Amino acid sequence: MEDDYPDGVGGLLAVGGSLTANIETAGDVDAFVVTLEAGEAYQFDVTGVGLSNFLFDPVLRLSNPSGVQVSENDDFGGSRDPRIEYTATSSGQHFLYVNGFGTGTGNFQISATQTSQPPITTFDDYPTGTSGSLSVGSSTFGNIETLGDTDAFTVLLEDGVTYRFDLSENSSQGGLTLERVCFDRIQDSRMRLS
Repeated sequence: MEDDYPDGVGGLLAVGGSLTANIETAGDVDAFVVTLEAGEAYQFDVTGVGLSNFLFDPVLRLSNPSGVQVSENDDFGGSRDPRIEYTATSSGQHFLYVNGFGTGTGNFQISATQTSQPPITTFDDYPTGTSGSLSVGSSTFGNIETLGDTDAFTVLLEDGVTYRFDLSENSSQGGLTLERVCFDRIQDSRMRLS
């Protein structure tokens, strides 16, 4: 019987994808190649598939680009199906190997999933150490992007003049925390709205 994914050849397994294969004979090992990025976390699962000829107890091994085995799993989470969770220490092609426990044979599915999320980069409109510039009688928009963010504004004031500073929420720009800062000048106890 012909081996569908022989060792030394290997099926190309994409991260986020899966392949179905078969352990045709006792002792058969199916090989797969997957490209990983250093520092990213991945999860590899093998599950027996099919109504009758499914691989009941698969074993999964992972090797790094140098061919050194870095992880192995037989049963995970109380099931007979293996899972490997791995954070890559180097970028490049890694190798997955599946065989049946003992003399086990049958069909299985292997999948690769990236479990780490890319870093969220948040633009700060007025980062620490900088400030927005305002004139009396004007207004501007700012955004509190993250918990603990502080936006600063500079304004030139005259000695002996009383000013009122208003801060109001405004989500018309599509943000939930977008604020509008209004500066109204009060002089001689009379309010001049601007």
